[in-house]
Amino acid sequence: MSLPLFEGSSEGSAWRVAARQRLDWRAWGDELVVYDDRTAQTHLLHWPAAAALAALLRSNGPLSTPELLGHLLEGDSGASVEEADADATRAVLDGLQKAGLIERCSP
Repeated sequence: MSLPLFEGSSEGSAWRVAARQRLDWRAWGDELVVYDDRTAQTHLLHWPAAAALAALLRSNGPLSTPELLGHLLEGDSGASVEEADADATRAVLDGLQKAGLIERCSP
């Protein structure tokens, strides 16, 4: 799947769970409860933020923005990527980054 909608700062970058961090997490349906023992904060994440972070927690390495969008669209067979999907994915990743749960890294 080609995703030309991710241009600018997202292109060529990947995402990972923030370094030097240990997260304890539990999933319930479309929600994820995450405890960050570095900051002693607990986060309640709803879909799609929960799906994006869960994909990163389960991955064996960094994931690109298009790969994360693919996880969000999983189960939506035949879904086409629209600008709204790309914008929503960028907003989710920005929010997770601001919360200190994920960070950009080299692919």
